[in-house]
Amino acid sequence: MDLVSIITPLYNAEAWIEETAESIFRQTHTNWEWIIINDCSKDDSYSIVEKLAAKDSRIKILNNETNLKTARTRNRGIQAASGKYLAFIDSDDIWHPEKLEKQISFMKATGAKLSFHAYRKFRKSLENQGQTILVPDKVNYKDLLKSNVIACLSAMYDAEALGKVEMPDGYKAREDYLCWLRILKRIDYAYGMNECLGFYRILNTSYSANKLEVAKFQWKLYREVEKLNLFSASINFVFYSLHGLIKNKIS
Repeated sequence: MDLVSIITPLYNAEAWIEETAESIFRQTHTNWEWIIINDCSKDDSYSIVEKLAAKDSRIKILNNETNLKTARTRNRGIQAASGKYLAFIDSDDIWHPEKLEKQISFMKATGAKLSFHAYRKFRKSLENQGQTILVPDKVNYKDLLKSNVIACLSAMYDAEALGKVEMPDGYKAREDYLCWLRILKRIDYAYGMNECLGFYRILNTSYSANKLEVAKFQWKLYREVEKLNLFSASINFVFYSLHGLIKNKIS
């Protein structure tokens, strides 16, 4: 089995981290290392994962001396990773038991260097799920500009082929989206699996719950980060807005 490095930033997640951990322990692909980066949590998150690590040597814990926020925290995990493949799960999300096994097999079969899969959103418990968020068979850089169809908990990239691609720092959020765009500037396509292999927890306090802030950042991404001209930025923003309306209706 190829080694998979699983990257998880940890901040005040005592209510959910054990459920996330259980979904990792249940993976049918067992050759993994779980790199947890504690970003100065103020609750019992660290003591919980410390106990888990004492029972399973595949868990590695890093502690930030100061609060570095999500991008730099994930990048510490990426820098420490040893796996051929890098996968990402936040401290409140859940994976299907066959997520790693099926996604690695898919990447080998397609030759994908970056892959992603369908997922479901849920609130509080898995019994309260929305519909499955389906994904396209493949996307290129221009496709992804229209909408980020690659959820972070679904993404996996081949670090042996691409090297360790870090998440751009200096932005309030969406660093994962910027990372996928960065990768797609180097490869032709990212490939999608239309099978639900992950469950994304909706928290009202999350940045993504603030639709106006997300929309503002999307425009900034087009104009200031990706340097699109006004016409291209406007066209992509229309696609982004329409896709967001459709996704909200089905989730």
